[in-house]
Amino acid sequence: VAIRVTSSPALAALCKAFDGPLVSTSANPAGLPPPHSIWELRRYFGTTLPAFPGAIDPAGKPSTIRRVEDGSVIRG
Repeated sequence: VAIRVTSSPALAALCKAFDGPLVSTSANPAGLPPPHSIWELRRYFGTTLPAFPGAIDPAGKPSTIRRVEDGSVIRG
């Protein structure tokens, strides 16, 4: 079991508003780079996927993934 840790203020605020974690998958299909715009997200998934409004930092790095048991970094 692992958790994804984000540095995004918007996503942190969303988790705080829900008073819990946000459960989701990656925003890119396996083997493809993460999207850096809503256009790229729509190219991957079409318009049926709901998207959280906000800017995507093109220089931003993927979120850190940590093991729940001990907090060690799996990817980050």
